[in-house]
Amino acid sequence: MFSYAVELELIAKSPVKRGVAPKQDKAEKPALREEQFWALFDKDGLPIRYKAFYMTLRLTGIRTGEALGLKLGRH
Repeated sequence: MFSYAVELELIAKSPVKRGVAPKQDKAEKPALREEQFWALFDKDGLPIRYKAFYMTLRLTGIRTGEALGLKLGRH
């Protein structure tokens, strides 16, 4: 954005430092295996709301934080 503003002569120079961002190692995030996931639903003590939450994650592929932000629609 700032480079573009410089090109259009909207600003004299970019306020952003030119440099190389540090590289971070990408680590595989742990996930439940298929049998572990279904074992959750075989537990009698697991409340239905948790089962619904985990099934939502599994079926939609959304992140945990996104799922936590979901709310029921009230009409």
